[in-house]
Amino acid sequence: MTIETKYNIGDKVWFGSLGFSKSASISEIKIYVMIDGDIRIEYHIEKNGYCWQRNEHEIFHTKEELLKSL
Repeated sequence: MTIETKYNIGDKVWFGSLGFSKSASISEIKIYVMIDGDIRIEYHIEKNGYCWQRNEHEIFHTKEELLKSL
């Protein structure tokens, strides 16, 4: 089985948090493979001592991509 992620460790990404758009870097990637074959990719994003967890569909390469998704 080969699993490819959309983002890599160290990538700067954009995401929403409490109604605000934020930008930070990916520090960790967790991949979950379920018994039914479903795959979930979870990213840990850190900046200035804060850490967020987001699934792959919740983060974006640019602020513009984030805003278009709303």
